[in-house]
Amino acid sequence: MTSVPTIDLHTIIEATGSFSDANKVVEEGFSVVYKGQLPGGTMVAVKRLKQSLLTDKGRQHFSREVEVMSTLTHVNLAKLLYYCREGDEWILVYEWMEKKSLNLYIFGEEGLRSSLSWAQRREIIRGAAIGVEFLHGRGFIHRDLKPANILVSDTWVPKIADFATAKLFIDEQTDLTLVQTRGYVAPEYIGEGALTYKCDVYSFGVGFAGDSQWQKENKQCNVPS
Repeated sequence: MTSVPTIDLHTIIEATGSFSDANKVVEEGFSVVYKGQLPGGTMVAVKRLKQSLLTDKGRQHFSREVEVMSTLTHVNLAKLLYYCREGDEWILVYEWMEKKSLNLYIFGEEGLRSSLSWAQRREIIRGAAIGVEFLHGRGFIHRDLKPANILVSDTWVPKIADFATAKLFIDEQTDLTLVQTRGYVAPEYIGEGALTYKCDVYSFGVGFAGDSQWQKENKQCNVPS
């Protein structure tokens, strides 16, 4: 059992315009994310697990994300509002982040990359680091930390998202079948399968080193280790 309430499929279908392409935000490895509007006007991000991947592995990812997010609440973590399991549909409903992900501001068009002040960059890096520290303090390793998984609110508060690969840290052992993104994986994980908190720190550094404008601020912030 989780503390996250359920939501019926009909409400989700109405909120997303029957999962219309116009409301599609991004397609990920195991899911498609849509923008939706619930009755009453609340905007949400609807993460729909791909039906073609409803295997044991797909169910494992879904169940883990619900379980983890139901136990973790922090200003720098994306909030899971509801979940739905009806028929072949496995869906997560998150708070909507108007500024979307940090990918846009690190690897996006020059106009977006240069739109943030130094103070904003510093606070985003600091907030993301605090979110990582909170996860580690609760015994969790994110495992797939990257700019695409750090969302930004309309007030520029960073929120770490996508806990589908998060795993409770036990004796530095890991399930090598879980998915990570190439380029952000720590060398010791690739070479030896050794999972430690430092794997997240490595991914964090790689993510914010993607653009020279972020490197200066990254060096001035204390990243948890």
